[in-house]
Amino acid sequence: MKKLIYAVFVCIILILGLSFTSTANDNSITISADPIQCYQGDEIEVCLNLTENSGFNTLLLSVEYDEDIMTLLGADNKATALNFTSGYSFLWDSAEVFTDTGALVVLKFKIAENAPNGIYDVDVKLIESYTDAEFEVAANIIDPKVTVGDCQTQTEDTDMTQNTETETQNTITEIEREEPKHGCRSVLSSGCAIVGITALSTVFVFKKKKY
Repeated sequence: MKKLIYAVFVCIILILGLSFTSTANDNSITISADPIQCYQGDEIEVCLNLTENSGFNTLLLSVEYDEDIMTLLGADNKATALNFTSGYSFLWDSAEVFTDTGALVVLKFKIAENAPNGIYDVDVKLIESYTDAEFEVAANIIDPKVTVGDCQTQTEDTDMTQNTETETQNTITEIEREEPKHGCRSVLSSGCAIVGITALSTVFVFKKKKY
């Protein structure tokens, strides 16, 4: 009887443990940002948005970017319900569980005057996030992309050039294929040779008859 009670007790503990793990794993947030198009020397604003939020009390993020291309000028907190600290990283914390979605922070960058045209990532990394119950909060982060210069135009020009070259090659191929229909060189040359020989024979016969 004691063994049966012990087995039931163990099963209950296991079920509660699995339920606890499942609840903890449900805690997650999604952070995304719209792509930015800019030019050399511009000042830009990259807005990080919370598009999904199961709730957290603490959120700590870091941001990495190409310092030869961009300079971080500052960060404007948009989640005003949270305490915010910025520096090498960005910290939000609150005594209450924060479950809002929307703008989280606006990062302000200066683009270098000599920045090459290209597409650059702003890598947002989760350092830690958890609730007041010390449940870890996972993060799905879609890094913002910054396009400097006329990358799209250059791509379109390249595509047009490639299309033109392809069309030209196709035209040449079609001409080569159609040439036999109009008479290939070998047939044309043979025809000219026959006509030439016939004409020469005619002249020769004519002269022979004359004398």
